[in-house]
Amino acid sequence: MSSDRKLIERQKRQYTSISTPPIPPTVAPRSANVDTSSASNSRSSSAATSSSPLPQKKSIPARLREYARKSREMVRQFITGSRDYLRETREAKELKRRKVVNGYEWTRREYFLVKKNEQDFWRAIPFVFCCVFLGEAIPFLLIRGIVPSTCLTVEQLDARWKRLAGVRKKLAAAAVQSVESGEAVRGTNMPASAFLSDDFVLRLAHTQPQYFLIDNLTGPQLRAYNKYLGIWRVGPAPYLRRVLRQHVDYIRGDDLLLKKEGLESLTPLELKWAVEARGLPSADATPERMREDLSSWIRLHINDDQEVPFSLMLLTAIIRVELQSQMNEVMRVASSRIQEHPHLTHSTDSGILAEEQRSTAVASG
Repeated sequence: MSSDRKLIERQKRQYTSISTPPIPPTVAPRSANVDTSSASNSRSSSAATSSSPLPQKKSIPARLREYARKSREMVRQFITGSRDYLRETREAKELKRRKVVNGYEWTRREYFLVKKNEQDFWRAIPFVFCCVFLGEAIPFLLIRGIVPSTCLTVEQLDARWKRLAGVRKKLAAAAVQSVESGEAVRGTNMPASAFLSDDFVLRLAHTQPQYFLIDNLTGPQLRAYNKYLGIWRVGPAPYLRRVLRQHVDYIRGDDLLLKKEGLESLTPLELKWAVEARGLPSADATPERMREDLSSWIRLHINDDQEVPFSLMLLTAIIRVELQSQMNEVMRVASSRIQEHPHLTHSTDSGILAEEQRSTAVASG
């Protein structure tokens, strides 16, 4: 008994300086340094596990509170936007009266205000109906696109235009294919790159304008053009033709005023409105780039030599934007390859670029 008591006392003295439990007598004890490090690692791992809990799903009451908060924010936003809409309506009414009574000529900014207010009027009818009778659907109104522009923030407008850019990307690829297959200009195959030249577009408008007149467009063509422009695209062909013609009249009047006043005074937001109305890209585009695209559009659309039908103008813009997007993608891929292989020479760089251009041409054609 005395020998066993002495053995236990020695084991206690052996582990008094170690925080881990004593090693069983049958296992050879390790050094104190190793045990201390392993113990600290285990404590740190357990502490890290306890300090980073798994994300928990929100409870139903929390979701309802979040839903109510967003609804209140949107209600405040819509109230402010409704006041702005009423103010713009009064201004547009006064501008129309002055034009009829006194022959007053609108500036470009006044012309834009009047036309935007007319579009907001048709959005305001279902918008007011939903707010009065379907108040719980307010957070979903932005999805349907029935909210007047005065009730939208700049961020919401940018989000809407980015979604429209995704739709345009798909339609642009189909447009390039239809041109190169001869479907766009019935039976006439032509390379899409030919539309990069203004002279070719003017010659096409002079020799074959019948394929681009609004009265001669088919129902699928009307729906595609309206969808690309972001205007109403549901309904029979006569109605869609009337909607497109109204938009064409607005664009032509706007082009005349922009050519007269210039583009330097346009703010970035006004530039975005202008290029989006013509089907030109505004997402991730600088003001200088938007001014350049808008200037090219006006120079081709408003010229003294040859009138260019709007559908041909739009088809030209679609093809140019798509080809520029393909070229940017080629340059991005070539640049990434060069960064991965910095030892490549300039000739190798040119070979990669030419190969990417050929593959892009095969994919698009």
